[in-house]
Amino acid sequence: MPPLIVEALTSRLPEITAGTEFQVEVGVSVTDENGNPVNGLKADNFTIQEVAGSAPQVELKVFAEESSATGWPVDGFYSVSVGPMGDNPWHDASYVCALVVSSIYSKGTVGKWMPKIVRDRGQTLFTIDVRS
Repeated sequence: MPPLIVEALTSRLPEITAGTEFQVEVGVSVTDENGNPVNGLKADNFTIQEVAGSAPQVELKVFAEESSATGWPVDGFYSVSVGPMGDNPWHDASYVCALVVSSIYSKGTVGKWMPKIVRDRGQTLFTIDVRS
């Protein structure tokens, strides 16, 4: 399982306020162990979970991502929109979130017929600051 190198930063605009369900834009860089950009990832490749915060936990959902194939000028960069699920609005707090990026693909074969499945994985932390 080769590692993915993952870095993430949240945008401060628009400012997220308590009681809303607005999405937060998270800029994500994904490279392989050699520093080469990783392209072609979709929303299913990104998992986000709140791991610490001073407010009641909010379930987070990845809404969309945009890679170089759909408009970003640099390979390996993604814009991930994150927001609360269901009727759970943001609370006045700082949320610490874990971002896990995984990629599963076939690379050659094992024996004569069985595809060799490779799973790459990487993770990082980012914060979302919500104010009332």
